[in-house]
Amino acid sequence: MQTDLFSQINSSLSVFATDSLLNHPPDPKFGHLSSNIAMILAKKEKKNPMDIASNIKKKLDKDLSLKDIVEKIEVAKPGFVNFYLKTDFLIKQSELLNYQVDFKKNLRRHAHGKTVVIDYSAPNIAKPFGIGHLRSTNIGQAIYNTYKAIGWTCIGDNHLGDWGTQFGKLIVAVQKWSKKPLEKLSIADLEKLYVKFHTQAKNDPNLIKLARSTFKKLEQADPVILKCGRPALISPLSNLIKFMIFLMPILIMLMANHFIYQN
Repeated sequence: MQTDLFSQINSSLSVFATDSLLNHPPDPKFGHLSSNIAMILAKKEKKNPMDIASNIKKKLDKDLSLKDIVEKIEVAKPGFVNFYLKTDFLIKQSELLNYQVDFKKNLRRHAHGKTVVIDYSAPNIAKPFGIGHLRSTNIGQAIYNTYKAIGWTCIGDNHLGDWGTQFGKLIVAVQKWSKKPLEKLSIADLEKLYVKFHTQAKNDPNLIKLARSTFKKLEQADPVILKCGRPALISPLSNLIKFMIFLMPILIMLMANHFIYQN
């Protein structure tokens, strides 16, 4: 619908210039669509854009090809030509949604083979999860579905970060300050230790170096570091699993929506 509508109005505007831009105004009080054609012509012809916009409006008011689409045309500073669409036309276009197969086919013409990557909540598995992760995941899937519906190739990515030095910091903190057995450490305990590490590191820069070397040993599968690092890894992962179980009904719903939009 939008492409056909743009084509129709651009066809009428092409009488004046072929390089005008037709966009949706940020404020609805300026109409459904707006063109900068008068300002383009004013720059070329060294004339007042408002005068040019007024002349364009007068001629477009007589354009019979727009009579079933456009309710009125107005001029706004510094020289925009604004189009207000007819309610009947908008209603007819909205009725196309009832014909989903044809509607989706028409939408998919707009993609032109483009690809979009959607980044979801990307939870940090070393920290607690919250409702914000659910919100951004839902937003990400909604954006994915929208682009998929109009024919884009969509790539959804929920990167589980961050695997890095912070695990070395946690292990150092566990070794130095933990008073609980390793198997009793919770995500809350680890978070407190993580905060303490950063507090102590302000006065002792060597702690950062120690954390980096400890993480390197973790990547090299050092048995002592692996044993000490187990709660720093398992507790966040356990928390992630619990969170995913909580999300399961919502994820199933999102997958169903994804299937519907694909087909």
